Parts: sequence; C-alpha cells; structure tokens
Amino acid sequence: MAATATKSFSIDEFLAEEREKDLLRFSTAGSVDDGKSTLIGRLLYDTQSVYETRCDPLKARARPRRGRSISHC
Repeated sequence: MAATATKSFSIDEFLAEEREKDLLRFSTAGSVDDGKSTLIGRLLYDTQSVYETRCDPLKARARPRRGRSISHC
C-alpha cells in the first residue's frame, strides 16, 4: 500500500493565494424573482466591471418603471 502525503491546510496561505487571483467565481441559488441577476448586475456595476459602451444600449432599451429610468449606468 502506497503512503499518501498530506499537507496541512492553512487558511492564511489559502487567503494569500486567493488575493493574487484576478478571477472571482461564485454561485447564487434561489427561486424565481429572488434577485439573482440583480445581485450579479449590481456587483458588476459596483466593481466598475461594466463599460459605458455596454450601458448605452441598455439605457436605450430599458423601459421606465414607476416613472423612473435606469440612471446608474
């Protein structure tokens, strides 16, 4: 039987490695109309990951809701 080497887990090392990454992966779960897409859109907007050239077509297509249009793009 071959011996298996185990490395102890260090949360500090893990977090240090994660800070160096440019990509964040996460998942959402929920029922219809729980706001999953809204959450992702808001995260993209708040982190300035949406370019103005992407917002312009959205503004043009957006339907005003309750007398308001989207103005946060």
